[in-house]
Formats: sequence, structure tokens, C-alpha cells
Amino acid sequence: MNFSRLIDITQPLFHACPDNPAFPPMEMLNEMRFEEQGWNAERLIFFTHIGTHIDAPQHRKNNGKTIDIMPLNTFIGPATAIDLYHKGVDEGIFPDDLKSYEKNMKKIVILCTGWGEKRSNTDMYINHSPWLSKEAALWLMEHGICGVGIDHFSIGGANPDRVEAPHDILLSAGIWILEGLLLPKEILNIRNLHIIALPLLLKGGSGAPARAIAAECMA
Repeated sequence: MNFSRLIDITQPLFHACPDNPAFPPMEMLNEMRFEEQGWNAERLIFFTHIGTHIDAPQHRKNNGKTIDIMPLNTFIGPATAIDLYHKGVDEGIFPDDLKSYEKNMKKIVILCTGWGEKRSNTDMYINHSPWLSKEAALWLMEHGICGVGIDHFSIGGANPDRVEAPHDILLSAGIWILEGLLLPKEILNIRNLHIIALPLLLKGGSGAPARAIAAECMA
């Protein structure tokens, strides 16, 4: 495949970066310095589900597939970007929001809400994002996708009454979840959109950080 355009849709990782408050903040420590040791090196301390990351089925099932045994080709492929930038505070994503894309649904679905632009340690960003409903998760599962991404740290938002159902439905079906994206509106204008989201090879991992790219494919 030849790509005419690449857009990085990964949120940067840095010390104490805003993220899911269920996990301790990331630590990025300058453990070695050129002036002292002759090289620079950092120590990273963080959970695997912080920043732009992929949830593997193992995240919600003890006998689910771990990130290291999922085939690489499942993380690369044609994608459908769904325009949800109109979604407001605490607003759910339901099947009616997806049905107009049904005829051209690709194997990867990206839910574009604009919430990644709000990334901060605020109540608004953390607790009041748009969220994927149980009904929409079932609809996506029934349409044979292999992966779904969203621009918030949780596809179900932070409300405990909403967060489990979409995770359980998708992951139980073997559908990976790509969370913590940064999605500019220009992604909606990419013809022949492909997503490349390669997780770290963590043996036995329930998920892993990923570098995610939106690509315009020429062929």
C-alpha cells in the first residue's frame, strides 16, 4: 500500500499527563543524564491502559486473548471515521448515530467526538465525555468489525453504570478497543482511510500502549 497522507492520532505521553483517574498518574523520570553518566535515559512507570492504548479481550476476561497473541494484521486496515463531533456533554452514542455509515462500514471503526482535544485534568474531560451505548456496541459487533477506536480514555465514558457494557460486548466478541486518541476533524475528509495502530509486544498483556496513525491509502 502507498500512503499519500499520514496523520498521527496518538496522544503524547509525559509526566503526570491527564488520563484515567482509576490509575495512578504516569511517571517519567530522568534517571540518567548526559552530564553525569554520558547518556540520557528515562524511567517510565505507568499502567498499560494509559494514553493511546489498545484493550485486548484479556482486559475483561481471564481467558481472553492477550495482546501478544493477537495477529498484527488485525491492527492495520481500512477504516470508517464516524462524525460524532456534534455530541455534547454526557451524550450517548446509539445505533441511529451509526446507521448512515452501514453500507460502507469497514473493519475498523473510529468514533470521532472531539473529546481528545479537551484532554486535561478537569471534571468535564474526565467524567462527561460522549460514550458508546450497549446498543451501539451490539450493533457494531453484529456488523463484523475487528476494532473500534474513540478519542477518550474510555469507550464507555467514566460513569460506572455505562463503562462495563460496551467493553464486555466488544472484547467478548474478540473486537479490540483503541482508546485515548486525538482525532482532528480532517480525518473525516480522508478518502480510503486506513488505521495503523501497533501495540507494544507485552507478553500476557491485557492491553498495551500503541502508536496510532490515520493514513490515506492510494491503492
